Amino acid sequence: METLLFMLAPLTASLILVSLHAYTGLHILARGVIFIDLALAQIATLGIALALILDYEPTSAPAYVMAFLFTVVGAAIFASMRRVPQSFVPQQALIGITYVVASAALILMMANSPHGSENLKAFLVGAILWTSWEEIALILAVYLALAVLHWMLRHRFMGLSLARGPQERYDLLWDFLFYILFGVMITFSVRLAGVLLVFSYLLIPGAMSAFLAKRFPQRLLVAWTLGALGSAAGIVVSFQYDFPTGATIVCVYGAMLILTIAWAFAFGPLRAGASRRG
Repeated sequence: METLLFMLAPLTASLILVSLHAYTGLHILARGVIFIDLALAQIATLGIALALILDYEPTSAPAYVMAFLFTVVGAAIFASMRRVPQSFVPQQALIGITYVVASAALILMMANSPHGSENLKAFLVGAILWTSWEEIALILAVYLALAVLHWMLRHRFMGLSLARGPQERYDLLWDFLFYILFGVMITFSVRLAGVLLVFSYLLIPGAMSAFLAKRFPQRLLVAWTLGALGSAAGIVVSFQYDFPTGATIVCVYGAMLILTIAWAFAFGPLRAGASRRG
């Protein structure tokens, strides 16, 4: 019973994160800007790192404010990237460059910190197993507000994400607003879950759903279901074998994705596509 009660908090936090991350991840996959979440998460981490250098706690209000300000800058950069012709530099290349530079800047910022290596590890894999109910209440309130805004703006965001061509889906103002909401979500999740787990929550459930469903609502339901199951399994395995929770959930997701692809080759759309080509 005590074990179940201990795992209830991280499981609740994981389900909250999966709920909005899986939805946003489907938009990211549809837009084809796969690594933007990694880059924006790393930019948000720079804000938290700056707060640590200034002797603020990572869960303090100044830390969240700094992380959010950094993500606003990142959102503006990524929204404006759509104006750069793909014939010059592909957008994915610019996103990758942003991630690499942000990662290097984070290492430099932590180089002279007394607990730099521990902080870098925390930024990478998070500490979701030790989340508190106060943190969960804060995340839940923020995510509910973001979910309401996404629902109100769903037609505009869906139109931009599911447009056929890159020029059709470009709108500087609405892209910036989408990335601002995305940045707020990242700001509150990256300190808790770490960059790797945030990336996995965003993309792996959505990637699995792409092999199992065709339409956006169906994919969202599949992504929610598989994301929740993978999170629960990862938390149980990490607790039983004393593994880092974030890394364990990521590996469980990876195994689930492999099984999903294998199923699609054996029974699903990949086999059907191969049959039609034959």
